[in-house]
Amino acid sequence: MRVLIVDDEKLARDRLARMVGTLDDYEVVGEAENGDVAIRATIDAEPDIVLMDVRMPGKDGIEAANELTKLHAPPAVIFCTAFGEHAIEAIDASASGYLLKPVKRDALMETLAKVGRVNKVQRESITGKDEATDTGARTHISAKTRRGIELIPLEDIRYFQADHKYVTVRHEEGEG
Repeated sequence: MRVLIVDDEKLARDRLARMVGTLDDYEVVGEAENGDVAIRATIDAEPDIVLMDVRMPGKDGIEAANELTKLHAPPAVIFCTAFGEHAIEAIDASASGYLLKPVKRDALMETLAKVGRVNKVQRESITGKDEATDTGARTHISAKTRRGIELIPLEDIRYFQADHKYVTVRHEEGEG
């Protein structure tokens, strides 16, 4: 996954970059020192995840995260801050995670792993169906017969015969 690191302190950015660099499947694609630069860097680098400080000069992390949510394909934002009191604002800004500084490697790994998992709501919005109740495989076909609408198991169907605007299904029990 592609990661952008946003913090006004260079040492904090460097430390996070080193930690992310040790993790498999994660790559630091850029750094930014404030919210304005973070928005431009996100548009340019298209990261999957943004690790963002809350308090920064100029546009702060909450304001930047709110703007990032308006993008066509917004990245997941994980706030990395020394201040716990911004958690509610972070949730309102659609934060995917909230880590307190100094960020510990295990906490970072755990949060990144959570962000990478797709939840039920996300899966349904992508696929348009609930996978728990829909296996995706059709098992029957409906056919209008002299007896009304019948469900014919797919494994019983031998062939379909088209005749102008009508289609006849031939199956083990006859036709429909």
